[in-house]
Amino acid sequence: MAMNLNKQKHIVLLIAFGCVAGLQSGLGQLPGSQSKLEVGVGLTLQPRPADRPLMVSKPFAVAREWEVTTLQEGYRRTGVTNRLWDADVKRAFDYYADSIYGGLEDLMPLRQATKAAIAAGCQDPMIQYFRVRYETAEPLDLVRAFDAMLRSQYHPRHKFLSGLRAVEATRNVNREKDRSSLFNWTTICLEDYARDTNAPMEELLMRANLWLDHANTKSWHDAVGGDLIPILDRGWGSTERGLVFLGQCEIRKAWDERGRGYADRVNDAGWKEFEGHLRLAEKHLLKAWQMNSNRAATAYEMMRVELGQGVGLPRMREWFDKAMALNTNHYDAAKLMAFYLEPRWYGSEATCLNFCRTCVTSTEWGGEVPLVLANTHRSLATYYSLSNSPAYWQRPRVWPDIKAAYERFFKLNPKASSWRHNYALDAYNCGQYSVFLKQTQLFSNGTNYNYFGGQAAFVAMLEKAAAVDKTK
Repeated sequence: MAMNLNKQKHIVLLIAFGCVAGLQSGLGQLPGSQSKLEVGVGLTLQPRPADRPLMVSKPFAVAREWEVTTLQEGYRRTGVTNRLWDADVKRAFDYYADSIYGGLEDLMPLRQATKAAIAAGCQDPMIQYFRVRYETAEPLDLVRAFDAMLRSQYHPRHKFLSGLRAVEATRNVNREKDRSSLFNWTTICLEDYARDTNAPMEELLMRANLWLDHANTKSWHDAVGGDLIPILDRGWGSTERGLVFLGQCEIRKAWDERGRGYADRVNDAGWKEFEGHLRLAEKHLLKAWQMNSNRAATAYEMMRVELGQGVGLPRMREWFDKAMALNTNHYDAAKLMAFYLEPRWYGSEATCLNFCRTCVTSTEWGGEVPLVLANTHRSLATYYSLSNSPAYWQRPRVWPDIKAAYERFFKLNPKASSWRHNYALDAYNCGQYSVFLKQTQLFSNGTNYNYFGGQAAFVAMLEKAAAVDKTK
């Protein structure tokens, strides 16, 4: 790709978020100016991947070993090693790798090792990132941690992950600030991560999808994927997992070209591109399925293809059954099946809700699958332009469905306290104020006020519910 086109790629990233490019000040007290959050100030931003140094790691058959080894090598190259904290750093790296690849859910050992290293005087940027990521989680601290990682000798994977967390953390709390520097540097780190063909493929492609899905716009996908997708295609495009990734990319492109509005607003060119990209997606995914018919994700992506192509319910049901046979807790597959059956697509309200009720009563499906019924009621309310209206939520059949969905879910997942927010809000919309009040007492990890429209809105809901409930 020509140099000017690569520059244009990053300009598109900025336009996609209403930003203007610029690298001005250092990190000091605050990254950037009052209107900008900037990282990498003073570093050379090379848009073309080929113009940047290539970091190739050692190959390992086990992903966890690769993770630990690249962390240790980055620590050594960055040059802040010391026998006073080396052992604590090693322990932190081991626990971090276990949290990714070993199923470690309790992060206390990682926090303790990090604290011990810092208490001994360690200023290593990866250890400082752990401190911020797993302790304070303050948005500006995460931005500073990313900046420090950019200036380190750690693998691009670890730089990318710190950038991803900084972007996520500032998504809502710093909307007024220009974050273009964060977007550009995070994308560059991901590209360089992808250039290392010894990096564990599954983790890499999962992270690439996560970054591509950060914004659901054509300009974002074009800017992020312009160099990234060809890099990944060259490295893994002939593998079964790589083919699934390419199929996912073609599905994104299909919807980018069609647009996400109603069918009567799509022009002929949009339909042509939509159909063409879906055919390419189908080609990649069917080839992947021939190579490995035991991956539920491939069947799910074929369901997404069918949603766009509309061949017919038997085909959709075929891929749905394959997905659920391979993963009986496949919430996304059940949710997409319900969506396919909605009146906006190929079914009716009755057909859709009857399917959703089987998601609650099934003894074979578990996990979050029962919540498909509650989610579909929210989707239908939106479709009828009655999102928070009693005109939808207080229909006679809605509350029994909502209650059945959540009661079944919590029976299967008694520790899933974060979903109490969802149950509370749905109960409130249904006018079941006593249930709403009861659920708010079960927020074991605190109240996410943003979910209810802010703290003031939540307090108003509590007051209304208490007043109404008192009169009963």
